[in-house]
Amino acid sequence: MSSEPALENKKKELTNIIASIRGRSEQDPNCKVDDASAEILTQNTTEQQRLLAVILAGSDTLPYEPVASDRRFIGPLVFGAKRIFLRCLRPFISMLLSPQINFNEHLAESFSLKDKQLRKLDEEMRLLQHSSASLRLKCDRLETEHLRQKKELEILNEKLRSDR
Repeated sequence: MSSEPALENKKKELTNIIASIRGRSEQDPNCKVDDASAEILTQNTTEQQRLLAVILAGSDTLPYEPVASDRRFIGPLVFGAKRIFLRCLRPFISMLLSPQINFNEHLAESFSLKDKQLRKLDEEMRLLQHSSASLRLKCDRLETEHLRQKKELEILNEKLRSDR
């Protein structure tokens, strides 16, 4: 685990988001977030990047635990029966949901790639704007230098005309 408090806070925040989406508790091991996903949130993130982190962290649809019952006596029996039933069906559920999981992972990778491309384009745009501003500044300097030299030439022309 990371010792950075900001990273830990973001991991908790992302875990809470995933838990609320899945309707589970934050202590559920299926809602835990890895450092890479939380790292995205520690940087200067936009809402789009934040949502991307949630997609990347929660793209797996297989982790599922049955909802616990609040009934005192029959609740544990119902919960145990649900758990056994789900464990028996897990191979079939995995087989049925594997295309969805693959799709989710590919979609998350695609979003991540597009996000990286957009960030790269934003950086290039900032560099171009900076170079454009510096070019404008150089152009202004050259224009003022041109005007100064033009005035000097006019003065020299006036002197030459007056000397004739």
